[in-house]
Formats: sequence, structure tokens, C-alpha cells
Amino acid sequence: MKLLLGKNGATDVHFDAQDLVTGRTCVIAQSGGGKSYLIAVMCEKLLAAGVGFCLVDTEGEYASLKEKFDILLIGPGSSADENIHEIDFPSLSERLIAGNIPAILDVSESEERHLVAGMAAGFFEAASRLRVPYLLILEEADKFIPQGRDSVREIEEISKRGRKRGLGLLVATQRPAIISKNVLSQCGIQFIGKLTTENDLAAVNLFFDSRSEAEELCEFEPGFFFVIHKGRKTRFRSVVRETTHQSATPGLRFGRVKDTVPGSPGSRRRTEERSSVTTSGELAVTAKTADAPVPRTPTPGPGPDLPLGLIPILDRDEALRVADGLRKKKFVLFGDEEKLQSVELEYRPLVHVRTRGSYGIFRRLRSHSFILDGLTDRLADLEGGIRFRPGFSGLLGLSEGELLVLRALDDIKTVTDLETDTGLAAGRIREILRGLGKKKLATAAGKAGRATQYVRLLDFEVGDLEVDSPVPALVPVATAPVRNGVQEEEVRAVLKAWNPTAEIVAFTPFFYPLYRIRFETRTVCLDGVTGNAVKESP
Repeated sequence: MKLLLGKNGATDVHFDAQDLVTGRTCVIAQSGGGKSYLIAVMCEKLLAAGVGFCLVDTEGEYASLKEKFDILLIGPGSSADENIHEIDFPSLSERLIAGNIPAILDVSESEERHLVAGMAAGFFEAASRLRVPYLLILEEADKFIPQGRDSVREIEEISKRGRKRGLGLLVATQRPAIISKNVLSQCGIQFIGKLTTENDLAAVNLFFDSRSEAEELCEFEPGFFFVIHKGRKTRFRSVVRETTHQSATPGLRFGRVKDTVPGSPGSRRRTEERSSVTTSGELAVTAKTADAPVPRTPTPGPGPDLPLGLIPILDRDEALRVADGLRKKKFVLFGDEEKLQSVELEYRPLVHVRTRGSYGIFRRLRSHSFILDGLTDRLADLEGGIRFRPGFSGLLGLSEGELLVLRALDDIKTVTDLETDTGLAAGRIREILRGLGKKKLATAAGKAGRATQYVRLLDFEVGDLEVDSPVPALVPVATAPVRNGVQEEEVRAVLKAWNPTAEIVAFTPFFYPLYRIRFETRTVCLDGVTGNAVKESP
């Protein structure tokens, strides 16, 4: 049975349930890298497939799995199905494995090492008798199997001898540098996410062919991982989990909240304002909209994803006051002021793209990042407020072959010339040229002897991508924004045509708050973070 764990661009990344349940697996990522989120996704997929496991929960953050799935919660307090201080480990282990029962062992308020050692011993003994597949998942494994003499012997025994008994082990840690190498070296399956400290990068070097591969982990965004198994390495982003993510970092709230006591007038007013947020994707970004590029078609939001973005500092009352100050006379020097028709908060879809490739005369390996507008082909900068600049000049959506031919058509050329410049076969080039002709992007420009010459009708211009555009801390946004119309694969195609060595190492959609202010004859867009009017760069 295959479990859908993530996406590599538009490609689904599945993992074999048998390998996961009976193998030795490590999940590694620093704090905030998405480690616990990925483990929860794995648990949801196993639960949906009816596969038993026991998850050792050191922070009490996995109980939300009970929102949708039937799972036994063993822990302290009345909310647990069974009291952790009253269980008999041998009989419980036998019952869980024999019945293929999924369980959470919540040790967050207990003597962790004693309980984990007892549970591990019980599992090993029961598995030795029953010989059926079952998985033990150990969160914050460095607490129980650190490098040195304090490692829990029962966990190491499972890592070395559990496989033949059908007992699998998954260990998760933020600090691979301090975990027992006896256990880590047994892990034939590795899920490795963002790491930045030198010691931790050195600790995972054994899983990579070169140091430069391991250093890619420094560039990963939260939720991105390499999965390494059976000699193959695949980069992916975790799919969205179905139950509440209880270990998410609380988001910072900007500004002072007034009159928000439940039932107060202020509370009702703000609730009404939030309910009137539009999900329109036709967002004007300048006062003069006639010259603006045609927006790409967005898909309806928000789907199952938890949308992330920036919270507006400017509230609607303040936006109304700014809008009132922007009203003009109907005529230059006289007449009534134009009427204000509406002020609506909208969320602009953007994508933060981090790349890695060889640049410059000496082709040095470097990392860069840029922000791409999710509705057009423009680039965006956020420093001091959002502003737009030329980006991919209509190139998004074209195939890699079309892009290669367009870039090579920097002058009038024949098919033979294009063969030399692109490395593509002549038949393929002719097919591409026919397609570009139908799209009015290239055309025949005469003859050179018997050979037809071609010229492009679209400039192959890419904005400055050798920059580093940071993104402020993102938090869940309480709205239903439109989805990005930009896909990772089409951005990758442009990058490959522009620089064949460039790779996307992170592709992070997010949303930026903007107020659309409608007057009788014009529309103005107001930055929800700075309060300034949004303008396009020349």
C-alpha cells in the first residue's frame, strides 16, 4: 500500500507502508522545520489505511488526531482513554500489537525515560511472540537515545533486532548531532528537512553523496524534506494534514485590539467586517488600470490548505480615513468631490521562490530568492511595502522546449542554427516553431538560400533574479484568499531556460493584505501593512 506524503512540483510523492512500518526510519529537521507536521501526516495516512502504531508524544501535541480518527490515547488526566500511571506495559503491548490498535503514549507530564523504557521492552517481548508488523514512533528521540551511556537500551535493541520480529522504529529529532549513532546508522529510510547548524549538518553527511548536497538543507523552507531510500533521493513538500496542528508557532498580532470583549459592540463590528472580506482575484494595483497586465486566472480558494500570509496593520476604519483623504474634485479646480463607493480588504497571492545554481564568470554555486506575483508574471518586493517590477514578461505557462527556442531566437535564425544553440532535434524544433507561430510568439522571417529563417515576436526578458528577497514571518490569515495561478513547474521551466544550473529549493505560496478603494471612476490599491498607495515600478 502506498501512502501519499507530499508533492514534488505537480508529482505526488508516495511511500510504501510496509517499508515504513517494519523499517528503521529517521525524521530530522530543526525547530520549525515541519518535523512534527510530517509525522502527523504519516500518522493520518496510517490511520486511514488501518495500520497500527504507537506514537510516543513528549509534548502532548498529537491528541488532535482523535478529531477524525479512532486512536487510543494513553496519558494523564481525564481526557485520556487510559491512565498512563495505571497501565501494565507487557499486557498493553500485547493488546496493541495483536489487535493492530493505533495508540498515542502521552508522556508530557510524566517520568518520560522510565515509561518509554517500559513500553519499548513490552513491545520487543510481544513482537518476539506475535511476529506481526507494528510501528513504534519516538518523538524527540535525542531525549531517550542520546550519544553516550544514557541511551535507553530497549530502544537500541529494537533498532538492531526488531525488524525480524515485524517491529518497526521511527525516531524523530531536531538535533541529529547528539542522537545515538548506533540508532541513526540503522535507519535505512531518512526524511531530512531544514538544518542550519554545522554539527547537525555534519551528522547527516553520511546520508548524502557530497557536502554540497547536505548544504541544500540550509535553504529549505518549513515543510520541505528530502526522502532518501534504496539509493534514491527525492525532494518534496509535505501534504496538508487533516487534523489540527497543535504545535504550530502562535502568530504575532499587530496593533491594539479595542472593544473585543465577547458580545461587545466592537466585537460585533469587527466580526461583521471580517465576514465581508472579498475573495475576488481581480485586484487593481494602480489608479490607472488600463495599462496593467491581464491577471492570470486564479483557482477558487482556499481548499484544504491553511493559508499563510501577513496580517494587516491597517484596520478597516483607518483604511476608510485614508480613502477619504484620497478623494479628488470631479474637475481640476471645482465641483463636488468624487464619491467613495467601497473599501474592501483583499489578499494578494504571492510566491517566495528560493533557488540555487551557478552564477557569474566563475560559475560559483550561490543561493538567491525572489517573490513572484501570483496573478501576473511580475516580481514583487516587500521591503518598505509591496511594490511590483518586471518579471517573466509573459513566459510563464510555456514549455521548457518553447522557452529554449525563444531564448535562442535572439536574432534571425534557421532550424540548423537552433539545433546548435538548443541541442534539440530538428523535428522537435519545427514542431515547437509551429506551436509558437500559433501563439503569435515567433514567425518565419524569410529565406537564407533554401532554409527558412525565424524571428521571435516576444522578448525573452527575465527580471533580476540574482537577489535575496526576504519574507517576514508568516502566520495563518483569517480569510479565504484566492489561490495562486503560478505553478512551480512553469517557474522551473523558465529558470532552466534562463540558467540551466538553477534549481528551485523552496516554493512557498503566501498572501499579502491590500485594500481596494473604489471611487466613481477609478480604483486605488492601498498597502495593508504600510498604509501607502501601491505603485508599479517603471
